[in-house]
Amino acid sequence: MIADGYPPEFVEILREFVAEIPPMLDSLVALEGTKDMEKIGRVAHQIKGSAANFGFRGVSSAAAEIEMLAKRGSWENGSTLIAQAQRDFGISMDELRDKRGIEI
Repeated sequence: MIADGYPPEFVEILREFVAEIPPMLDSLVALEGTKDMEKIGRVAHQIKGSAANFGFRGVSSAAAEIEMLAKRGSWENGSTLIAQAQRDFGISMDELRDKRGIEI
């Protein structure tokens, strides 16, 4: 994670990020049923960029794959990728708390 040594202002921005990601992942779950690939792609793109900026590589990678599926109009493995992003988000949050000492 890239939060080591950053000022409290950065940690506050990080807190905002981690508060936004779970609802965004939930929206992907909700959009699954609609098969609205345009909306799925937009949400995945937002997650991908934000997660990459804060060093949540697993989340960013899964979101990038979801975005590619949406661009192709395919949903093969989409549910698995959402679950992977959710899992990786939890792992990253544990790392922030346990290994980096950042309380979110």
